[in-house]
Amino acid sequence: MTAPSSLDRHGSQRLRFEKERGVTSVSTRGGFTHLDVELVSEQIPQQLKVYRLLADRDISINLIQLHADSLSLTVEETDAEPAVAALKADGFTVRAVPSVAILSVVAANMRHLSGVMGRIVAALLREGIEIIQTGDAPDSVFCLIEAVSAGCAADALRREFQIGPPPPRIVVQKFGGKSVGTAEARRLAAKKVLQAREEGVLPVVVVSAIGRSGAPYATDTLIQQLEAVDPDRAGGARARLADGLRRDYLDRHYGADVESDGPQSDGAYGWTGRHHHGCFLR
Repeated sequence: MTAPSSLDRHGSQRLRFEKERGVTSVSTRGGFTHLDVELVSEQIPQQLKVYRLLADRDISINLIQLHADSLSLTVEETDAEPAVAALKADGFTVRAVPSVAILSVVAANMRHLSGVMGRIVAALLREGIEIIQTGDAPDSVFCLIEAVSAGCAADALRREFQIGPPPPRIVVQKFGGKSVGTAEARRLAAKKVLQAREEGVLPVVVVSAIGRSGAPYATDTLIQQLEAVDPDRAGGARARLADGLRRDYLDRHYGADVESDGPQSDGAYGWTGRHHHGCFLR
């Protein structure tokens, strides 16, 4: 008998590790509409017609499933109205279910795990959550559910598979000099930052100095004056100025808890070089 190769042993160890690790994440994404398109005859030509009608209008489709007498798929909510209108105009009967969400369950070696789908269905049924449609990929199982139940469904599956919530998504928001050059512009910029935080993401805010080159408070104007006196301190001064204005504005007007990324080895604040500064908003 030939001894197993090193590659075979490593592959077996990896498979065993991934099976033991099991499901690693559960997430949801809303903003979809589920469409069920009736197919009355000659299914293949009718399927192709559906795909062409939607493709010609740049409408992306997900979770496609062929049934005995219909074709079901999912589109972005913003595309639902034009999709339904185009299909009905071509003679199709369409049933639309708005406000649905895709629930994703991920495991690195999903195809070798047994019982995952049964546990998903059982956990959702215990919460009274109906599954509208399912789909799968090599490392994922997808369930289409009502958007109003998305949070409850994700919590139920995380409990079932004993995993924690995903880390907050980070978004970088860059505001140029003009976008913070007036009180109204700064108010709008701060509103965008707070809106991102309310949506559950962690904003990383990058701001430029106030105004364009030549303006009294533009970076170049202030730094030119400082460089004439003390060139070594010019870099730190520009960042401290932007940092102080930003922190003061967000704190006074929005009560936001701002965390600077701190002084760096060159004396400046942040990672951003000559004209910008970054911070996290908790």
